[in-house]
Amino acid sequence: MDVPEPPAPVVIEMNDGDTLRGTLIEERTDGWLLDEESGRLILVYSQDVEQIERDTESTN
Repeated sequence: MDVPEPPAPVVIEMNDGDTLRGTLIEERTDGWLLDEESGRLILVYSQDVEQIERDTESTN
């Protein structure tokens, strides 16, 4: 999976069908996402991610 270098605006499609949009703060095995909608930091586990791509529509 091609993961943009943090910090990067991203869209993450999860295995359960949810879509997260925000800024990837830190990427290791798992990554911290600053969620655009809630303003919360979310720990995203790599095994739960279907797809991750740079958000070209973000205004951040």
